[in-house]
Amino acid sequence: MAIQKTTLQDSRGYTNKSKVVTALEFIVRDSVTKELGYADDVLPAFTETMKKATDAEKEAFRLANRKTNETYSYNLARIDAVLPTVIDIKNDYKLNITLIGLNLYKNSETTSLSIYRHLDENGQIVTPVYENVGEFEVSLTNPKILSFSKNFNGYAKGTYRIVIHDQILGDSVSGDIIVTDNISGLPEPILNYTKVITPNPSDESGIVSLSNASINLSKTPVAQTQYTVSVSSDEFLITKEEINRGCMIMFDVMLRSDYLNRNSKITFMDSNPNTNLFEVNYSNSSLIFSNGSTHNNVGNINGDIKIITDRLYLIIKGNVIKMMFINLGIVESRIVDVINGLRLGGSILASHEKTSALNIAFIKKYLI
Repeated sequence: MAIQKTTLQDSRGYTNKSKVVTALEFIVRDSVTKELGYADDVLPAFTETMKKATDAEKEAFRLANRKTNETYSYNLARIDAVLPTVIDIKNDYKLNITLIGLNLYKNSETTSLSIYRHLDENGQIVTPVYENVGEFEVSLTNPKILSFSKNFNGYAKGTYRIVIHDQILGDSVSGDIIVTDNISGLPEPILNYTKVITPNPSDESGIVSLSNASINLSKTPVAQTQYTVSVSSDEFLITKEEINRGCMIMFDVMLRSDYLNRNSKITFMDSNPNTNLFEVNYSNSSLIFSNGSTHNNVGNINGDIKIITDRLYLIIKGNVIKMMFINLGIVESRIVDVINGLRLGGSILASHEKTSALNIAFIKKYLI
């Protein structure tokens, strides 16, 4: 006798119970006795099945289980830098702390932050005591940035570290932050500049202003002509003594390049103006560092017009130099051999009625 099928039955006569709220039991088979039965809890069977899955299959399953609008970073966080790197405990107010790295768009429901003292003021290792920092802020549009606010007034002097605790992926630890009551602010260096301009060395119309540690260059050449200008400071932006101790400088910068392969460039040199220890070049929407790293499609891009506006930190201590673009979340470092000191330079290359521009505005300099 043929089975009479309902509209909810398949070709085998099984009824589809997918939408029935009381359909909570599963047909199962015992792996030892081979007996068929039912189970109202299949978690053990599911767990054993997932143990056999490859890492790629586990990752695909985990991503498939995210909520519809959940776009948080699903890889382990990486902390490349913390700003500021030096904190004055005499300041009695909340300070904004920014972490720069990768996969920092974290869910506060599964992620927490803590801070602990790693070394005392004499450089001796201390027993860590982890303190939760509370709320933190992330940005979907910039997953390279995570920030929080904290008042360090009254904290013990020493070297601290920040930990991102991800309940799913594990912990990520930052580099060192120095907490002290002895931060030495330095005045803006007094700098003069040597200029190289082509094709007409006397045409300084592309040099908007040169004022100590601030450079402002901008040029829109006439059709079918190319204009280049480069400037380099005659004096040191950072002296050898400051480099040995450790020094940080903050700038507000703007780099603009409106035409393919034309550029604006920031350079840092020793005594020889033709030898750049470290430079960053903005060309065709790519930020290119002299250590070989390239970051593509960065800045505000609208057709030919490509502009970066950001806060730039330059940190140098011993033979390590680090450059950090805060809004972009880009951190690059390099080992350098500074003989006498570090000088500041910049250049633009413009052509075909398209604008190239560079602005470096000095903010602050202090020893770390």
